[in-house]
Amino acid sequence: MSKPSGRAEQAGVIAVRRSSRGLEVCLIRKAKSPWSIPKGLIEHGDTQRATAVREAWEEARAELLIEGLLGVYSVPRISQVHIIYRARLRSPDVAAGEESLEVRLFAWDEIPWDDLAFESTRDALKDYLKLYIKV
Repeated sequence: MSKPSGRAEQAGVIAVRRSSRGLEVCLIRKAKSPWSIPKGLIEHGDTQRATAVREAWEEARAELLIEGLLGVYSVPRISQVHIIYRARLRSPDVAAGEESLEVRLFAWDEIPWDDLAFESTRDALKDYLKLYIKV
C-alpha cells in the first residue's frame, strides 16, 4: 500500500490589463523573494477559482474578472499542484496587500524572467504568452 502523497494545491492567476504600453501583467514580491503571480494554498471549503480571486486581493489588492483556466502545473519537488487562471484586472490600481512587499504591472518585455520565484510561474507566463498573445 502506498503512502498518501501529502500533495498541496495552490491556486493563482495571471492578471492582465491593456494600457498604452500594451498588455501588462500583475506580479508580486513577498519579502526579499523573487517575483511571482498572486497565488496561495486552497483553504478548506474554497474552490480553486475563489482562492485565485482571494489571493489576488490579499497579495495585490487586485479586483479581477476571471476569464478561465490557464493550466495546471505540477511542482513535484515541493509536492504541490498549482492551478492557474487567466483574468483581466478591473482596474489598474494595484498595491501591496497584507501578504506582499511589492506589486507591479509589468509590460511583457519587462518581465524579470531571471527573477521569478517558481518554475510554475515562468511556465504559466510563457503559456499565456504563447496561447493569448501569440508572439
